[in-house]
Parts: sequence; C-alpha cells; structure tokens
Amino acid sequence: MGDIIYFSPSHNVEQKFEAMLSAIGDVDFMGQVTHFLGIEFNWHHLANGHLSVTLTQQSLIENLVDTLRFSAEKQSTFTTPYKSGTSIDTIPTVTISPQDQDKLRLQYQSLVGSLNWLAHTTRPDLSTVVSLLAQHQSSPAPGHMDAAIYVVIYLSHTKTLGIYFNSLHQSQLETFLHFPIPNPLLSMSDANWGPQDATVPTCSIELPLFASCSMSAFYVDLFGPLHWISRRQTVTAGSSAKAEIYATSECVKFLLELDQMFSFLGI
Repeated sequence: MGDIIYFSPSHNVEQKFEAMLSAIGDVDFMGQVTHFLGIEFNWHHLANGHLSVTLTQQSLIENLVDTLRFSAEKQSTFTTPYKSGTSIDTIPTVTISPQDQDKLRLQYQSLVGSLNWLAHTTRPDLSTVVSLLAQHQSSPAPGHMDAAIYVVIYLSHTKTLGIYFNSLHQSQLETFLHFPIPNPLLSMSDANWGPQDATVPTCSIELPLFASCSMSAFYVDLFGPLHWISRRQTVTAGSSAKAEIYATSECVKFLLELDQMFSFLGI
C-alpha cells in the first residue's frame, strides 16, 4: 500500500477515519503532513474552526532553476509562462548531429517532465504550455528548448504561487472573475479552435486549418482547485462552436464521474 494524505477540520472525523483504516490493515500515522512528493503544505487552523491549506512547490522550482543555472532578476516581465509571439506548433526543425540531437532530446524530456509534474499538482497556469511542449518530446528543436526554458524563468519569479483550499465556502471566486457562486462546486470550460495563430512576423510559418486539433480546457473548483486539464482534442472540430461543445462535454464527463464518487462515499 502506498502513502496517502487525509485531513479534516474535525479532529473526531480524523480519529474515526484512522480507526476504520487500522481495522483493515497495518497503517503508520505520521502526523500532520508538511512535505509530500515535493509539495509543501502550509496549514492554518482558523479561529472559526475552519481549516485552510496552501500547497506550493517552491523548493522543487528553486532546484530546477539552480539546475539550469539561472539567476533571478529583481524585476521580471514574464507575466505568463507562454512567450508572446512564439508559436510552439510552428517552431522550425534544425539539422544537428545525431549526438547533439540525443543530448537535446534527453535534456528536453527531463525538463518537460518536471514542468508536467508542476502543472498537474500545484500550478494549473502551466497546463496549456506544458501540453504543447510535451507533443514535441520525440524530436525537439532548440526552439522548443528555449520555450521550455522560458517557462522556468517565469517560474523563478512566481515560485511562491500554488493552490489554496479552505473548508469555509467562499461566495466569490477571487481571480479575474468576480461574481456570486451559489454552489460550492464550480466548473468552467473553454476551447481554442484550430491551430495556434502564427501570423506574427516572428512566426512566418502558419499551419493550415484542420491540420491540428483544437485545445480543450476545463477547471473544477470545490473549496479550492480540485481538477484541471488543458490538452489537444482527439477530434478535429468543424467549427469553434463544435470545439466549445467538445470541451464542455469533457468537463461534464468528469463532473459525472465526481458525482458517482461522492455517491459511493455517501457525500
């Protein structure tokens, strides 16, 4: 059996869970978690009895930055992990020696693997760019490596960011959106039809329509970021409306799965 993390604002609930878990096997309880698989947990027991936790991966990011021998500048213009004007889909291939290509591929795969772990655990803001970078792991060009390094530089200036959970339901989503949310479960989906735009001067190569599938993304919030995905669709949408419908369908499938899990657990 592997390691698991569990927590509740109620100490009695935790004790009951531990008793039930111990009844079905030998279990070691190690107290309140502070670090797990490179994730740092910062707990806050609030005066009103509620519990909140912030999950970050600052140490992992700092190690990644040190590995690439970067030095963070005092000010940064890296406001997003995606470099404006650079279309990852249209980065041209460059002829290099087989030895250099093998070296580049190994370095690129290692870097994208680290970024993928961050994107799937505490940094949903990396999801789209990592999804695009991951599609070029078999034969990356130096331009793909530059795009991946750009993400690392962005991380070096945003290493304290993470995800936040609070057992007290918030009536307002604190981001670019501000509106009442009557239900604690929030879901949003979006899609980008067709290939990336490559019409800017720095990206003279443009993919024809229908040469690549659209991007789908959805986000589910339940007292904090619960699940998020950004990836290529498995079909070629005939219009932007169809791409949006497909993205919504993927989100609904996860919500139905979530509903079944809650029903099974009696929640």
